[in-house]
Amino acid sequence: MAESIVLTIPRMYADHHVQRVRESLLAIEGVREVRASSMDRQVEVTFEPGEVSAAAIDAALSQAGYVQEGAEEALETAVPGDGSAWRRGTARVTRTNPADARMAGDFRKY
Repeated sequence: MAESIVLTIPRMYADHHVQRVRESLLAIEGVREVRASSMDRQVEVTFEPGEVSAAAIDAALSQAGYVQEGAEEALETAVPGDGSAWRRGTARVTRTNPADARMAGDFRKY
């Protein structure tokens, strides 16, 4: 019977990351389904435990360059930093220009 695990991947923040994670995991024999969300930075993997282990799934993610939550410190030492806010992972807040919001209609108001 298939099992599911949910993994948090802090650096999966865009659609191309989601696609790479999905491709990497679906290439593993025994992985049945992969649901990934860049918004939640989580991936749910449904797999056959008799064919693949959670450790093999973790290894495939690491090989693809995606470290799970908890290994973030190791990642920070591996990525050269320039001291920028991007590297520090600080919150970014944007404001919509009021003129853009008026022209765009309701679907653009956020």
